[in-house]
Amino acid sequence: MEELRKILSDLKSVEGVTGIILISPEGLAMASELPEAVDPDLFSATAVTVYAACEKTMIGIDFGKPSMISIEADEGKIFLVNCGEGILGVLSDNRVNLGLLRIMLSKTSKKVMDMLSGVLGEGLKEKQEEEIEEESKEEEEEGTEEEEGGYQPPEYGPAGF
Repeated sequence: MEELRKILSDLKSVEGVTGIILISPEGLAMASELPEAVDPDLFSATAVTVYAACEKTMIGIDFGKPSMISIEADEGKIFLVNCGEGILGVLSDNRVNLGLLRIMLSKTSKKVMDMLSGVLGEGLKEKQEEEIEEESKEEEEEGTEEEEGGYQPPEYGPAGF
């Protein structure tokens, strides 16, 4: 956990960054350094909902999963970055250097992704193997019939991305 805090504090050192949070797929704050006025639990739940809605839209128009979502307002910006098994949320004021921040977000998200896959990797590997096995069984039972009506993106909620 100390390594994670170091990774996040490096990102927070970018001028204009006011807060950072790492959010689990279930919408829970795994680590955060947010301004006092920001409730990490509420921010986490809302961020996962926003990410899931954007993901559903992007997949629905055949753009694939979003790697970064940015939200801009009069007084600041929010960035949500896909980190594989989590979402990295960054809050900034308007004076942030967007080019530098995007470079740092890319590097940081890769470090976080590597760290999360190392920590969660074994459990995820087992889960993926089970899902593949279940899908194979279902396909054998159902045959190869496809549903009519075209592509329908999967339903996502606050916990699914």
